[in-house]
Amino acid sequence: MSTRRAALVRVFAGGNGRKNDDIDVHSVALVGLHSRDLREVRRDDHSAALRLLANRRKELVDLRTQCVNRLHRDLVGLISGGTPQALTAVKAKALLASIRPRDEMGRLRRRLAADQLADLVALDKKLGAVEAEIRAMVKRTPTGLPDIYGIGPIAGLRHCGLRAVRIEDHTAVIRMLIDRYDDLVALRTQAACRLHVALRELIAGGAPRRLGATRATRLLRNIHPQGAAGLERKRLAVEVLADFRRLDRDIATAKRRVSDAVTASGTSLLELHGVGPIVAGFILGHVGDPARFPTPERFASYNGTAPIEASSGPRKRHRLNPRGNRKLNHALHLAAVTQVRHDTPGRAYYQRKITEGKSKKESLRALKRRISDAVWRQLQVDLGRR
Repeated sequence: MSTRRAALVRVFAGGNGRKNDDIDVHSVALVGLHSRDLREVRRDDHSAALRLLANRRKELVDLRTQCVNRLHRDLVGLISGGTPQALTAVKAKALLASIRPRDEMGRLRRRLAADQLADLVALDKKLGAVEAEIRAMVKRTPTGLPDIYGIGPIAGLRHCGLRAVRIEDHTAVIRMLIDRYDDLVALRTQAACRLHVALRELIAGGAPRRLGATRATRLLRNIHPQGAAGLERKRLAVEVLADFRRLDRDIATAKRRVSDAVTASGTSLLELHGVGPIVAGFILGHVGDPARFPTPERFASYNGTAPIEASSGPRKRHRLNPRGNRKLNHALHLAAVTQVRHDTPGRAYYQRKITEGKSKKESLRALKRRISDAVWRQLQVDLGRR
């Protein structure tokens, strides 16, 4: 239960911040009644006992490391050249048995080292008992983690809450296709930039800003350079243009494959205005399992549309959230821009925010947050159909 929410209920419901048991119980009950993301209280199961044992083992390992370091320090003052780096209780006992200090200070160091050795032996016994108990408990636990090479019972018990490994479903196919599409678009942008650079050296004033393969072909056809350098520039520009055309064909093929995969998934995301096959492919591919997000707030935090509070004093304001999944955020941005360009409820919401005094960027971010909620609802619809 969020103590902050309970405190706000207590203040706003009573008009003051008075605190007693009766008011606290009432405030917590109101918060629990209206909170949808509360976890159900359950009895501690087998994994809770394993967690306690794992924490106890970690504490003993930390104490043993400190004890070994202190023993090293004491032995350095007794043995010229120091002691071996990998020091155990057996090695330390043999070293102490070979030391015969003659002065009072040496005998005191040896006695302190013997005390540290006794502590080390006691910690080794406790550590061995805890690890034996852990192994016995892990054997009674229905987990296959210790069977994986490199993961024993000690490492396996720390990850009893891992999600189950499942066979890759249709969203994994969409993720691979949309990543390929995204890579091809990035390569096409690079090829377009290189083509602009090549044409700038061949045409006075450079090429138009919006440059396609057809326009670039016409421009190159009308260029007749003189000299070896000019001919080489045109030849390189023709090669870059060939890459540009090839990437256009690959992008069209990838776009068609993404569209077919999204249609085959039967998603309801396509019902939202501004969400086409490519935007839906980005959302489905990067979200994966919608069950990961039980609330729209968690989904907004994951995709970066939840704003970050940047209030100062009485002025309440929020700023851009640079975190989250940026690919997913970009997909929601495309949907928001599409809605603003057409006569949609999203455009009306955008205009209303501008009327309220927000800037265009702030209004667009607010619209993206609402689109995130709509996308989450459609994902939950898809989840219920499975």
